[in-house]
Amino acid sequence: MKTAISIPDSLFQSAEVLASRMGLSRNELIVRAVENFIKFHDPNVIKARLNTLYAIENAVVPPELMAAQLDVLKSKNNSADLPSQASPFSVEERAKRLENFRASRGKYKGILSSVDEFIAHKQEEKELER
Repeated sequence: MKTAISIPDSLFQSAEVLASRMGLSRNELIVRAVENFIKFHDPNVIKARLNTLYAIENAVVPPELMAAQLDVLKSKNNSADLPSQASPFSVEERAKRLENFRASRGKYKGILSSVDEFIAHKQEEKELER
């Protein structure tokens, strides 16, 4: 299918340079980029990557995060069926912990590697332990 898109000149020039360096046509580069973008956001691919990660590294959900997740689920579902005593903390303590958790979001942006890099690193660690 043919289509026309508008992109900033600088992005076009960067794409031209990259396509040339990779030995691809501009069309091939754009097709690959869109395929990768779609794959990156595919819920099934994300789930598979997270399952791989959790198979390597034990994951424990902090009580304050569990409480926050349950609060969101309850508010979205208007459901009283969800467990109410999932958190051992009082309402005030939960609110304080949730505030601290929210304040820490993004704290490690740019410091932590991608999920794929983290998985590869953990797999290397496991191999060295053997």
